[in-house]
Amino acid sequence: MRFFPFPSALALLLAASFAGPAASQSIRDQLVALSDGLNDPDPIIRLVTYEEAVRSDDATIRRVALRTALQSSDSDLRTLALRGALKGRDTLSFKLEPSLAYGDALAKAGDSESKLKAARKEFLHHARLLAAYSSTLPIRVTEYDYSSGKIKGACMAALAKPHDKYVFSGTVSGDELTMTTVCSASVYSNCSLSAELEDGGKLIGTLSCPYNAQAVATLDLL
Repeated sequence: MRFFPFPSALALLLAASFAGPAASQSIRDQLVALSDGLNDPDPIIRLVTYEEAVRSDDATIRRVALRTALQSSDSDLRTLALRGALKGRDTLSFKLEPSLAYGDALAKAGDSESKLKAARKEFLHHARLLAAYSSTLPIRVTEYDYSSGKIKGACMAALAKPHDKYVFSGTVSGDELTMTTVCSASVYSNCSLSAELEDGGKLIGTLSCPYNAQAVATLDLL
């Protein structure tokens, strides 16, 4: 990610635009200024606009800034937004769905019980992985370093409270999150996850576990 020396005059101007309820501008004017800044052709203005907007006292300004930045084509802006979206979160709940191969086999099977049975047999460990996690990978965040992108915590699958044995650690780099997990999930406890920020403000990737078991993992950041 590139870092730019922010022009102080521009920063002050944007700060005034997003100063909060006491500002002279209406929320509409602030949102227009936000949209203009985040879509400006100058990358410095885009980054400064985002940084000032997320410091706003107005929750709407912060939410719109995050939503827009997460879906931006500007890689630097997306990186800032992804790190910002994870900041302050106590939990991350990944939705688990059939892997692409398993999902394709199920779709081709249609309503045929015999074909569905054959698909589940062929992708036995994929199906058992989903069952072991109840189609959800719940994470409790205990440490997060915004600057480095390092994140740690507990895997809460099948647990009511954290256990020292079941943990996770990961790193945010660019618009990707990679992590390893140790969860209470039978033979599928030691897994890795690599997810990339996709359209719609979602982290989408693959959870890979022992016995070549896989599942599509999705985290909605919006």
